[in-house]
Amino acid sequence: MEIFDWILFGVSLIIFCFSGLTVLYQVFFGLNKTGLNDKYIWGLNIQGFFALSSFGTGILILLSAMILFLGEDYPKTLFQFASSIAFACLISSQLLMGADLGKPLRALRILIGKNFTSPLTLDFLTLGALTILSFLFTFGLWMNIPLILRIWAYAVLLTGLLCTVSHSLLFISRVSAGYHSQPFLSTVIIGCALWSGTAILLLCSIGNPYYSRILNLLILATAFIFILSLGGLLSAVLGGKKPHNLISVMLSGVILFVLLCRGIVLKELIAVDAAVAILVLVSVFVEKYESVIHFQKDPVLPAPYCRFEKQPPYHPSILEIGNFICGLSFIIVITYGIVILKNIKEVLF
Repeated sequence: MEIFDWILFGVSLIIFCFSGLTVLYQVFFGLNKTGLNDKYIWGLNIQGFFALSSFGTGILILLSAMILFLGEDYPKTLFQFASSIAFACLISSQLLMGADLGKPLRALRILIGKNFTSPLTLDFLTLGALTILSFLFTFGLWMNIPLILRIWAYAVLLTGLLCTVSHSLLFISRVSAGYHSQPFLSTVIIGCALWSGTAILLLCSIGNPYYSRILNLLILATAFIFILSLGGLLSAVLGGKKPHNLISVMLSGVILFVLLCRGIVLKELIAVDAAVAILVLVSVFVEKYESVIHFQKDPVLPAPYCRFEKQPPYHPSILEIGNFICGLSFIIVITYGIVILKNIKEVLF
């Protein structure tokens, strides 16, 4: 680790410790200081949960797919580092979910209820399984055995796709028929996972021979998301509604334009690529923010009674912002913590 890495790790650790106080406050003293109400039961914590779990799931799906294609010739150091980031994202997403519950042990009731047809149960189980699978790969436990490596890859693909499907199922009860049925919802959720995963993998692969291949994957993923987002926008317009994903369409369009221009120039523009990759992660969070707020804005009552429903705006409180900052800083702390542990292991053993 260089000096910059130690500084980043130290600053992130300090931010995590202070912002973690907001999580502890929420766990011990409840949710009376949040911006949530009867209309908005999901706020910034859940938006962050969806975004961070999407990051982690996308990374793992990409790694498993590439391992199945490359076999044992995959770049071990690069993939293990990316897997450590996926592990950190999954842990942080569950931290935000626990903070949103107020009492994290309530999550155990999901298993006690044994309702395995529930999207919440499916989400709980798949996220837990992905966390364990990413931990195994990050530390190379039994990954030197080809058969176990292939089993791991297939298990990640299946579990990762189930996880993204469960996220789309959480919104199904809020959609209606026709153009209001959100026909691109599931593919956008899966696409955003792959899009963000590719962006993080690109950042990890700077200076690696696989960099150009991953950059091409990012261009394809961006084009895929742009078309899907545009389809969702047109669906809303044809349904006579104001589109909720206008910012997402604009951001994905700008990113696609920059990547295509960069491909035409054919020069090493690492700084531009890194900025674009970070913008991709911001875009995925914006998509989660727009989706969560949009589905809660839709009236629950049928017409004409829905006109009497109040439409209060949602504004995250300082407590929720502190929770979100805690989740983001925890990703950096966990990732660098794993790197430090590996370095100590190499020195001692």
